[in-house]
Amino acid sequence: MPSSYVYLTGSLSLDAVVGPQGQVRVLLSDNNGLDWKEVATVASSGRQTVDLSPLVLRRYDYRLRVVLTGKGTGLQDLSVTHDFSHSQRALPALGQGKNTVTVSAGPPEGTVTLQASTKLQWKGKNLVYTDFHPELKNIQPDLMRVEGASGEATFAIAAPGDIVRLRCGVHYRARDKADGWEVQVSFDGGESFKTVHQLSGPTPGHCDYFTVEGVPPGTREAMVRFVGRQRNTTCLFSLRLDADYREPLGGFRPFKVTYVWEEGGLEKRQTLLAEKPQQTFTIACDSTPVMKSLILEF
Repeated sequence: MPSSYVYLTGSLSLDAVVGPQGQVRVLLSDNNGLDWKEVATVASSGRQTVDLSPLVLRRYDYRLRVVLTGKGTGLQDLSVTHDFSHSQRALPALGQGKNTVTVSAGPPEGTVTLQASTKLQWKGKNLVYTDFHPELKNIQPDLMRVEGASGEATFAIAAPGDIVRLRCGVHYRARDKADGWEVQVSFDGGESFKTVHQLSGPTPGHCDYFTVEGVPPGTREAMVRFVGRQRNTTCLFSLRLDADYREPLGGFRPFKVTYVWEEGGLEKRQTLLAEKPQQTFTIACDSTPVMKSLILEF
């Protein structure tokens, strides 16, 4: 369940049919399926609601697994509802007069994200990088600081479809001009690595972002290795890795967007049904509108 904005709340609703000696188990993973947490066990038929909020708060992505046991056990329906935090300035707004809303669907791609802090004090409140099981050599766990003259941290990332590119954003420190990180990638399970970027010093703190293109066709797993060199201080404060991949069953499907706003203190709303990848709509506002919310339904 990837989102461009962090989740604030979450609720799972399911209508279960439980056979004799059967049950429905719901599990959740917030680290791309590396670990799973038991969320609920349903042992009787009927509508059940599960609060996901404590498990998805401040997350960008998570996965749900439903395990059915017992003859005749199944689901009549399942739905997930979320509130998420967003910047209104980054989303469509309305003005007085005629507003043209354009729907434009991108390529059928998905993204698997590894996003975490290196401050281990936040573990439990949010994801930290050790939740993604990196392989560390000469790295102090907190702040991912190089121990001694050199060290390295290797992360594995896998996608359900062919990877088309990797994207990476980091906040790092390389206090001396001799300090820094060399970023390497492997697409053959770690048999070989290629240097794709340098995070150079001197800097007490710097943010960098880069993209890795030219992924071999048919690749569904990658390894990203940060090789640190240290004379003074070399560490990482935070990092984010994105693996963009082709959706195996990708394509456009209709969806609804409901704009909710106020004019003169009165609530107004209009629902738009996008039935094509490229489509335009018109919303008219008689006076200056105040945006309240956008509701997206698939």
